[in-house]
Amino acid sequence: MSCVLPTDYGWTIPVSGCIKNNNDKYIMEVDDMDDCHKRCEDETEFVCLSVDYESELKVCFLSRHNRASIRSLGEYTQPCYAEGYQYSERTDTEFYWSDAVPGCIRLNNVVHEDQISSLSACQDRCLSETDFTCLSIEHKDSLCNLHRYNRDTIRPTSDYTQPCYTPDWTYSERVKFGSWTDDLDACIRSHNMNELEVPDLEACRMMCAQTDGCCSFDYRDSDHQCLLSAYKGLPLILQRTTPNPLTYQATGTLRESTNFVGI
Repeated sequence: MSCVLPTDYGWTIPVSGCIKNNNDKYIMEVDDMDDCHKRCEDETEFVCLSVDYESELKVCFLSRHNRASIRSLGEYTQPCYAEGYQYSERTDTEFYWSDAVPGCIRLNNVVHEDQISSLSACQDRCLSETDFTCLSIEHKDSLCNLHRYNRDTIRPTSDYTQPCYTPDWTYSERVKFGSWTDDLDACIRSHNMNELEVPDLEACRMMCAQTDGCCSFDYRDSDHQCLLSAYKGLPLILQRTTPNPLTYQATGTLRESTNFVGI
């Protein structure tokens, strides 16, 4: 049994939303959202991860960001701040970039370059590296450091610091799909496959990982309730406003974020 993904041909189902101020290209005379998806997939100047589409104007905005990578900037809005825009993001690539945070890995740079103008350019330089597998970057002014490590792999040496031990460095890493999403104050309603009582959040996560077909879980700390589900994703998630909220997490290939308003 596999996860039930609310996606459409490698894309999340379009919702009323958009990424603000971080579009890399716009294209006019785009017939529909499917056409906008295709323009993103065919983009060669950068790795396109998401689109905003407005049907009346027939305009398609392409972005190297998705909800997860743009979260720290607070530039994803749902519904979109501009009327009429639909948002969709890719689910068919191997990784995305984590939030940029004020941090760094100490004394483990493999490549150091001094003419990289932006964080996104530093990320692109990491992806183009062929001598080793680049997993993370640091950027400051025009300086760019590439690493074969990330926070998890460097953790035993305690060489990752946040904030960075030297000022003004920004850190970002490649996040592989199949890892767990961040916690959401949310839940999936009426699509749970099992209900358990467990000691804590980690135990609920482990039960989902060990259960065939489990793709997400809801956990409530007040009564240790753990709800397992074969479903995950935006169309099914409800933002919680009631007391004793459930914590939602998902695993698999669908990109999730913590900064959207549930449906």
